[in-house]
Amino acid sequence: MDISGITAGLPLKVPSLSIPSTGIAGVGDTQDAPAGAGSAVNGFGKALMDAIDGLSQTQNAADDKSVQLAAGDPVDLHEVMLARETASLDFQLAVQVRNKLVEAYQDVMRMQV
Repeated sequence: MDISGITAGLPLKVPSLSIPSTGIAGVGDTQDAPAGAGSAVNGFGKALMDAIDGLSQTQNAADDKSVQLAAGDPVDLHEVMLARETASLDFQLAVQVRNKLVEAYQDVMRMQV
């Protein structure tokens, strides 16, 4: 599923993941992973950390703009509002992705084998 049109312009990037069908180890834990699964597990962990770092940078930039405005520095109000709204949308996207991951995990745990 390509979401590049939805997230155009947002710093939060969702990469295409390839997860092996033989098993999944914990994020960053490749000891119990089957042969060849280390790159997919590390790829997911790295993608997750990159997404969190991007979200953090966006929120920090919005905070900096707000502080500059409050301090009376020459910053345009529309720039501050755009930075705040971008940070808000990025956070909402991250929460929705988390909710979908939790829901998928719960569905897998409810499966009878």
